[in-house]
Amino acid sequence: MKLSRVLASFVNSILFIVNFVLWILNMKPLGQKIWNTWCPESRKEQFVFGLFSALMYISIILFIINIYFWFKDEESIAVRLTKMVF
Repeated sequence: MKLSRVLASFVNSILFIVNFVLWILNMKPLGQKIWNTWCPESRKEQFVFGLFSALMYISIILFIINIYFWFKDEESIAVRLTKMVF
């Protein structure tokens, strides 16, 4: 499991409002800045990534599946879906 990915996701979920302000300012989310993990480049991709991430945290089943991916050292659901869209 990539601890940096888990920590980045945890920080981003807690600091949702801060990350929304950073998105408005066209900056990377705080978790991605601190642990230097993958984040979409364009604002549109970041918006879609944020929506998928929010959906994952709202649905406990998707969150559990995402934890499974982290343990397998694979990309999260939000990353996979964002890359599929773009």
